[in-house]
Amino acid sequence: MRKLACGLFVMAVTAFADQPFIIGVRGGVPLNDVIQGANGGGVSVATKRYVVGPTVGLRLPLGFSVQVDALYNRFHVTANNGPSGTAITASANSWEFPATLKFTAGRGNAIAPFVEAGGSVRHLSSLGDIGPFIANAVDRDVISSANTVGFVLGGGLRFKAGPLKISPEIRYTRWGGENISQGFRQFLHSDKDDAQILLGVTF
Repeated sequence: MRKLACGLFVMAVTAFADQPFIIGVRGGVPLNDVIQGANGGGVSVATKRYVVGPTVGLRLPLGFSVQVDALYNRFHVTANNGPSGTAITASANSWEFPATLKFTAGRGNAIAPFVEAGGSVRHLSSLGDIGPFIANAVDRDVISSANTVGFVLGGGLRFKAGPLKISPEIRYTRWGGENISQGFRQFLHSDKDDAQILLGVTF
């Protein structure tokens, strides 16, 4: 019974791999912080060194494909209140939604290089009550623009392992705007340059 179930699973995965649809997961390591503390501002940022999420796409003729990811990352901001020695930490989430057109050279080969380009949207959640703590004001949100649009470039290699496609890559995003409110930029700023080392596993 177990052998039959395993055989049916392999057949289903192989059949799906022959379809134009792409589904899988992508994860990796961010090479820089989403938000950075300004020098001497008494505010520090700790970014979790992972980014992960699902990926879907569509295979096109001539080695092209379109893929969309939803990549999650979390970070913490700690502010120190000068001589009093008190501190407060707030957490926030970052979601990136890159949509890229990818070209794979020799996609029928076991190993094939690829390049990609496209656009992305980054969504940041609010940092809660850390704003009033930093600026000594009420109801001031650190994040002025939760959504930012950017341009994506990337490249890597795609390896075939049966029905699986394993794709290590380096991806760079240039964000077009600042997420931090004007009144807080002496303490924090968002990094417009975003680099990641990623590994995709897709069918």
